[in-house]
Order: sequence, then structure tokens, then C-alpha cells
Amino acid sequence: MREDVGRQMQLGVDAEQAFHKAVAGIGSGENLEQEFAKVQGLEKMRTREALRRWSVIAGTAFVYAVLATVWFIGARQRTIEITGIEIALAVGAMVPMIGLGWMGRSLAKFLPVSNRGVIFVAAFGVILLGAASLRLFWDAITPGNLVHTQIIMLWSLSPFLGIGNCLSAWADNCPAKRRELKISY
Repeated sequence: MREDVGRQMQLGVDAEQAFHKAVAGIGSGENLEQEFAKVQGLEKMRTREALRRWSVIAGTAFVYAVLATVWFIGARQRTIEITGIEIALAVGAMVPMIGLGWMGRSLAKFLPVSNRGVIFVAAFGVILLGAASLRLFWDAITPGNLVHTQIIMLWSLSPFLGIGNCLSAWADNCPAKRRELKISY
């Protein structure tokens, strides 16, 4: 705006007229505010998306670091025997954990526009569903030792990480879609 006013004044336009022309060229304050809100909202959404993706990586790394430590100490003290199949099963649980976790944003695009209350209820329902499924799996499978217990827990809980990530992305998508569709809740 300063540059525009300066250029107009160099062309011989009065300072007040140059200012009014520059303001008219920019548009109303409300339009500017909306444009800045779009940019800020986009940056916040990108930051949350990066946080979601890195939380999947950090969570997976933490779980597997603890698992490897327990298995290493147990094998060293000869209290745990680990076979190659058990290692493959534990590493295999990483696939749905990372895959569903990283796909959350893509899946959220297909969910309907809703308010945060509905998303909160859905997230709480996912937590209850995860606890119920763990309880069901636990009764159906009797783990023989600590290694089997850990593998069962990894496989039964890993899909819920992706679902939680999807719900988080859904919560981010809804306000933007509501603005586009001009829906208010």
C-alpha cells in the first residue's frame, strides 16, 4: 500500500487521493481479514497434519523401542524365548499402525461435514470400541507368554491409531468445508 501511494504521488496525485485509491485497490478490511484467515488456517492445518504424521512415527518408535528392550533383556536373562515368526508378527503390526495412521487425512476427506461435538463422540466411541475389541481378542486368544501378549496387543490396537488419526483430520476438514458451504452450527 505504501509503495502504491508513493508511486501515485510521484505521478502527481494528491497524497489523500493516492491513499484512497490504494485502499480501494486493496479492498475492504473484511475481505482482507478473510484472506489472512485463509492463509493462517492453512498454516495451522499443515502444522497439525505434520504433528499427526510425526506422532505416528514417534508412537511407533516408542512402542517398538520398549518392545525391543523388553525382548532383549528377557532373552539375555533367558526368561523369554523369541522365534523368528514372533519377530515377524511384531514387525508386521507396524504396517496397519503406520499405514492407517498416514492415511487418516485421505480418509477424512470422504466424511460428512459435522461439528466438533459429533467428532468428539465418534472419537470416544472409537476408544470404547478399541477397549471392547481388546477384551474380545483377549478372551478368544490365550497368550502363552509375555511375547505373545505383546504381539496380540500390538495387532489389536494398531488399527485404532489410524482411526484416531482419521478423526483428527476430520476435525480439521470440517471448519474449512463449512466455510466453503457457508454452513453454521
